[in-house]
Amino acid sequence: MRVDGKRVLIHLSVVFQEDALNALTAKIKSISLRFPSVTVTQDLAEQLLSPSAAAELRWTRYGRSYNVPLAAKHGSVTALLSSRVAYDLGPEFEDAWKSAASGVFSGEDSKGLSPKLDLLINGKVVGTGVMPPPPVPWDRSTPLCGFGGSSSSLGNQ
Repeated sequence: MRVDGKRVLIHLSVVFQEDALNALTAKIKSISLRFPSVTVTQDLAEQLLSPSAAAELRWTRYGRSYNVPLAAKHGSVTALLSSRVAYDLGPEFEDAWKSAASGVFSGEDSKGLSPKLDLLINGKVVGTGVMPPPPVPWDRSTPLCGFGGSSSSLGNQ
């Protein structure tokens, strides 16, 4: 659907319950997101040796982008990029995180719906990948400690 020339995504949930409002509000969770570290290969690490070099991770979901600056710590074969930045996304409807909306849409409508990760060095995209849905225990309030496997999904540009 387009409104004023912009694509609009509507996430609809249907609840057949006497007190539907309580059932829906129970599915709203506060979500914070952080990427504590990313390991890059030596060829990318060499690009970060210059004091003026800058690395960042850009996460894009539903048309919104969040950039996380990364600090480099060089090793012998790889470099570890780390960040202390955490984004508090505020209250979110958990069903929107459980499934990938891109599976419902096709063609132009599905573009930009899957969460995407880009690794940028000096403003240039050097790797990109799709972030899988997080394995969150939705029925509890326990924090998620790691996504597992997300870093391996970044591919060279």
